[in-house]
Amino acid sequence: MKGKIKLSQAMIVKNEEKNIERALSWGKGIVYEQIVVDTGSTDRTVELAESMGAKVYHFDWIDDFSAAKNFAIEKCSGNWIAFLDADEYFSREDAKKIPDYIRSTDESGGEGIFTMLINLDDQGNVGTSASHIRIFKKVDGLRYQRRIHEQLRHSDGHNIKVLDATQELTIWHTGYAGESGREKQNNNRNLNLILKDIEDNPDNFEMYIHLGNEYYERERFKEAEDAYKKYIDHLPEEIKGTDADAANAFLYHFYCLLQQEREVQTLVDAYNYAVIRIKENADIPYIMGRCLFDAGLYDESCQCLQESVRRLEKFGTLNKSQLAMQNINYIYEMLSEGSLRCADLKSAVRYASSIISVNKFSVKGLYLLLSAFKGDGKSPVPVKDVISYLSKIYNFSYEKDREFVKATADAAGYKDIFGEL
Repeated sequence: MKGKIKLSQAMIVKNEEKNIERALSWGKGIVYEQIVVDTGSTDRTVELAESMGAKVYHFDWIDDFSAAKNFAIEKCSGNWIAFLDADEYFSREDAKKIPDYIRSTDESGGEGIFTMLINLDDQGNVGTSASHIRIFKKVDGLRYQRRIHEQLRHSDGHNIKVLDATQELTIWHTGYAGESGREKQNNNRNLNLILKDIEDNPDNFEMYIHLGNEYYERERFKEAEDAYKKYIDHLPEEIKGTDADAANAFLYHFYCLLQQEREVQTLVDAYNYAVIRIKENADIPYIMGRCLFDAGLYDESCQCLQESVRRLEKFGTLNKSQLAMQNINYIYEMLSEGSLRCADLKSAVRYASSIISVNKFSVKGLYLLLSAFKGDGKSPVPVKDVISYLSKIYNFSYEKDREFVKATADAAGYKDIFGEL
């Protein structure tokens, strides 16, 4: 090990009395010091932070998150920094792992650690996710840049050497939930800072995805479409599979077209371009497949959904394809029903079987399977063969299994399925 690890926890705050105690609790026992930079609180944030032992400094707000964060970095006396916002936290289990990951990173000459960040909604449900460098070494020239959506960068431009701990360390973020999220949108703070940053740095096209997000949240879809397009037009030819920003730009550009009810050919062109540029992300073919399914274009829908499943199986979901993964059961339902409507009964059986193999009490899955066995009604699979197939999944000596299959079979056209045996 290169030397003793001293971890400073740092944050900038304003009116965070609801969050400050939790924000300062997760690091107890592993951090060397806690640095809180207040940018003008009028509630009890400062009082609470000081009562918990944090060192509190004051910084006059100048519409620049990087300036405030860099001020906090200068106040840190540790050789490593964990920089989380007041509405973000590690679980206690993950916090205990942090010192070991810092030592591993330090020993390998690294300067930062990639962690997963997951956004939570009002009910605490998991929303979007992304990876961030929130734990980093305090070295000269490594500071935040940009007024908002700030990024940690070396002043000379060379890359930060990082350890990827996205599978092991997760930051939970509540800031976009409830009243807090609505307030950030309603006061236009973020939107104004983004526009100002673009005005100051017109060639910084990375900010256009954030501009698109702000417009999209306000349902200003044409402006959002244009912003996403500017970002997409300046992406490199080779896009990394884990580039979540690039994938989201393509995805939300597509959403903007849908919201404006643009002509079908425009949607098809946008989709074809997106799947070529974003080769590993399964969300884009999932959304296109869903749109085509809703439009009754089942053959085309199945092609897109099959591509989504292929990408999930081949490339996984690390920092990508969260939407498709969260809706995988729905994807198989659409594939089964789409195949059924296209008279591809073999595929319909295969996809429906995948559904009930995971959840045997899926009404939709079993109904689609039995409907595929029924076919057009002229030459249905014999009842004894249906029962034989289902007995691999259901235990018919159990009343729950038997009654579930019977009720679903009645709906699918196999009336009194057990009585026919």
